[in-house]
This record gives sequence, structure tokens and C-alpha cells, in this order.
Amino acid sequence: MNVKVELKNGYFKSNLCLKDRLIDTVYKEFISKDFSYKKTYLQKKYNYGFDGYSYLGQKDSSNQYAEDLLHSFVISEFSDPKTFPKEFQPFLKHQWTYLTDKIKQVKLKILESLNIDNKKDIIRFHEQYIGYMMSMNYYPANINNEAKKYRLSKHKDVSLITVFPFGISKGLFLIDEHNQEVAVEASHNLIAFPGYLMECLTYGKIKGIEHSVKFNPKNQDKRFSYAVFSIHFPCENLPILRSSSQCYFQCYLSLF
Repeated sequence: MNVKVELKNGYFKSNLCLKDRLIDTVYKEFISKDFSYKKTYLQKKYNYGFDGYSYLGQKDSSNQYAEDLLHSFVISEFSDPKTFPKEFQPFLKHQWTYLTDKIKQVKLKILESLNIDNKKDIIRFHEQYIGYMMSMNYYPANINNEAKKYRLSKHKDVSLITVFPFGISKGLFLIDEHNQEVAVEASHNLIAFPGYLMECLTYGKIKGIEHSVKFNPKNQDKRFSYAVFSIHFPCENLPILRSSSQCYFQCYLSLF
């Protein structure tokens, strides 16, 4: 397939439609386990990025607030695959490389379309330093939301480009250039938008997109989403950024 990408309503939409949802099956299997099992994979077990499990109401998660109404698990290329739960192993063994290869094709199309002076430097940075991280998100149904507007609070992602490889269901909202919340239409096709790393690499010319997941009064069913982030491998000196991996993460976390 000839991969195509178009900019629409502040985000990128591809003609790719990745239908193989093994990750959906294995994540649901993990989520169904007892909490005593799931908590053995908390983020404190891992050493880089945001890998590991975060639960609804957790106060020390590094990738969601205690008031956010979801459970998440982050897997990445930055940790030994064997340290992740056994439920994820079939996906990591058989589909991870295929998925990230497809995502890379889309991201290169996006980068090539950018109207920025240092585009070649960013593409080179992407080729040499970027790896992949996936956040698997589960929003339970029927949570009391009388005082809640959001299932997931407004934030920018840590990534260069955030990709939803399997599309998105209703509930995702982006903040546009007029500071207005714009709903992302439900789609089975791959969608993407820039994160905070893009903002840093372009020196603010392309902003990381602030976004959230809101309650839909007509549909408060459980919700699953799968977002793939592109971030840099551990490195003491990152070209363009003129800083280390650790400094970048500290800068990003200072946004919250």
C-alpha cells in the first residue's frame, strides 16, 4: 500500500487501517487479572521512560494523575521484553516489529511534509535516536462522573509524534490554536499528532498538541485506546536538543 497522510482539523490521518488487534486481546487479559498480580508490574520496577502499570487513583504514577479515570500499561523498546507480563509476550514476539515499521512509514511522511528550516536535522535525529513506546489505556464503565468532566486530564505527550495505530473511538479532544476543544472523530484509520519533543526540536514552531479524554453523556461505556509514542533512547548528549535524555524528561515533567 502507498502510505498517505493528510492534515485534518489539527491532526494527521493516514489511509492505513491496521486491523490486527492482538494487543487488544492480550491487554484485556492482563486487565482482568487480580490487582495483586498487576501491581508486581508497577512503574517502579522499570528504569527508563514510563514503562509499567498505572492504576486508577494511583498517586505516584508518572504518566497519569490520581484523578484520571483509567488504568494503563506502557511497554517499550527501552526495557528487556522479558520483564513485561507474560500476557504481552505473543504481541511483542510476533507483531511489535511489524507495527513499529508501519508507524515509522507514517511518521516519515509527516516529517517530510513539515515546513520548517531544520527538517533534515529532525529526520536524521529520528533515524538515529528514536525508539518506540506504547501506552495501553483502559477506561472502566459506569464510574460516578457527577463532578468529572475528564476521563484523562489535559496534557501534551512526551513524544515526537503520537500515533494511534488502530484509530480512535469517541472521547478524544484536541486543543486548537484558539484554545478551543475540538473532538476527534471516531475512526478505524491511523491518526497522529505532534508531542512535546516535536515542540522542543522545532524550537516552538510546531507545538505539542494538548489533548484530553472527556466523558460522553450519551456513552459512558468502557473504553480502550492504544497510543504509540516516539521518544529517544537513553543518551547523555542529544543533538538539536543540546541536552541529555534525563534533562529532557525533567523538562517535560515540569509541565505538570
